[in-house]
Amino acid sequence: LSAVENENLLALAEKETCKSAVKKLFPKYFETIFSEKRVGGIELLQLNGTESVIDLGCMWGALSIPVAKQVKNVVAVDQTLETLKFASKRAKEQNLNNIVFINSNLRHFSVEKNTFDTALVNGVMEWLPETSEVIVDEYLEKSKRSPFGENPRDIQLKFLKGIKQGLRKNGKIYLAIENRYDYKMFFGEEDPHSG
Repeated sequence: LSAVENENLLALAEKETCKSAVKKLFPKYFETIFSEKRVGGIELLQLNGTESVIDLGCMWGALSIPVAKQVKNVVAVDQTLETLKFASKRAKEQNLNNIVFINSNLRHFSVEKNTFDTALVNGVMEWLPETSEVIVDEYLEKSKRSPFGENPRDIQLKFLKGIKQGLRKNGKIYLAIENRYDYKMFFGEEDPHSG
């Protein structure tokens, strides 16, 4: 969403609830933000309730909020302040006080060694090389995108190495990414992020 759209969403959520605000203003994103299906993959982590989790690129809290109900604590990081405010409002609505929200650019965010049991990286890797502001609907409609300043693979590997150092022994990473091996690509569809 644009900054104005995010501000409008947050303003309505302050008057009502987060769910009602999304339904009214951006119904097409309701499933993305609140769907239990989106959280289904978390079961693969076999959480036991004692974990410290970091959600890198948490956006509106689609994973952070449900995971916080299952673990000791969550650190939710995103570079868009408005989405963090929205996620924080969601957490308050659900009486979750075990989430800390951090506003930071993921390309420059570092995780202290041996800090977390689990890292969530959902829909983040494909955006790391992008340095311009991204409003998704506008970005996906662009036929030509700006070239990246650095090799995207190098940026992604550096990011993953940083996550690895932040995980405790036997730590786990939940990684979800659209990539060139998506079944749609085999039928000639272009990658929606890079074209």
